Amino acid sequence: MIDASPAICRIEAWRNQASTKRSSIVNNPIVTRKEVRVMDQWQCVAGSVIGRSHRLVGRNNQDAWYVLRSERSIVAVVADGCSGGQHSEVGAQLAAQLVARILGDITTANQPINWRQVELGVLGQIDVLIRTLGLPYAAAVERYFLCTLVGMVMTPEQATFFACGDGMIVVNDEELRLGPFPGNQPPYLTYQLLGDQCSMNPAMTRLLPVWQGPTESIDHWLIGTDGLDDLCAQRDTMRPGLAVPVGSLNQFWQQDRYFRGNPELVNRELKLIGRDWPHANPEPGLLGDDTTLVVGRRARDHTGGEVT
Repeated sequence: MIDASPAICRIEAWRNQASTKRSSIVNNPIVTRKEVRVMDQWQCVAGSVIGRSHRLVGRNNQDAWYVLRSERSIVAVVADGCSGGQHSEVGAQLAAQLVARILGDITTANQPINWRQVELGVLGQIDVLIRTLGLPYAAAVERYFLCTLVGMVMTPEQATFFACGDGMIVVNDEELRLGPFPGNQPPYLTYQLLGDQCSMNPAMTRLLPVWQGPTESIDHWLIGTDGLDDLCAQRDTMRPGLAVPVGSLNQFWQQDRYFRGNPELVNRELKLIGRDWPHANPEPGLLGDDTTLVVGRRARDHTGGEVT
């Protein structure tokens, strides 16, 4: 059994620091009408589908996504649970929400983002939960809480895209692929909970910005897990059971139908691409890995122009 006591001591101190910092965020500033108008211009949709490799062996979808909107910000996070974790979808769901809510508190208070403080807030709360599980500490981390994170936080002034691990970011037409990593072993933020017992370089396990720019310069954006690699590679392949190609990634921000009020439409499209087609001439699904994305764009009017 791994002795995680040194890491536990560090996390205890981190949790206290994060609690102090969190309690200091008070007296939220007044949000101006201009700021509200800027953020109301943005449309967001999301979807996720279980990968064929997990479906065939009865595993759950280990991806997660979470979007948090307020008058002054949009925060979106996708997480990909470690395939070796027995129930890593638990950690993916929790980590995505924790990161989003901590960033939401910071932006609502109009405070600068201290990324180390965000890490401490997430790790401190996960540490509290691990202690209640009654499992060896390291075993709990490895079973439930290893996941990659890719996200975006946007205010009226600035957008920041951040990550720990592999995945994909698109800003306008600039595509940023994160990974792959040697041995298909991406870093996970929660490796920090294992302290010296983790062999990975601690600098690799940080949650850090990878792209920053003024909000006014952005027309559309996307964040996704590494399952999108399969979707991109199969863009010209016909969908199982249909004479319709998979299509390129830009369909998710270019096609108005995704933004017309049906929150399940992205899920449906991913399922049509990822499903097995058993009839007549059987065709396997095209998405081997769990695939998740969140996409945002400026609202269009009926002519296709941006709403100002």
